[in-house]
Amino acid sequence: PLFSHTWMVPALNDEVKSYLAAGQEVGLWHRQEWASMLPVLALDLQPEDKVLDLCASPGSKTLQMLETQLSHGAGGLLVANDVSRPRALVVAQRSRRRPRETLLVTSCDGRDFPALKTWNNRKVKFQ
Repeated sequence: PLFSHTWMVPALNDEVKSYLAAGQEVGLWHRQEWASMLPVLALDLQPEDKVLDLCASPGSKTLQMLETQLSHGAGGLLVANDVSRPRALVVAQRSRRRPRETLLVTSCDGRDFPALKTWNNRKVKFQ
């Protein structure tokens, strides 16, 4: 692994491509470009962090953040938002085979994102 939960796969033949696609379809792993991985690595997420991703689709960074938070123990919050409802559904569908107690998928204009409150009516502050 290059980083925790990360592998770089060299040139692939058709058989390996089929194997990787089948594994992604059933939620064993997901493929992601390097450029999409770096922002999540730079965040240095901690288990208690609260993260708001206002442009979450197609969901690769969302899944990476979810995996990172869950690997350190659940406790934070990850809100994955996309202005387009169909694109937000893509994020929800891609995360369906992952533990996701800390994930909330929403669809609204990020400029008008509503305030979120805890069970005791305190406003959630994102870091």
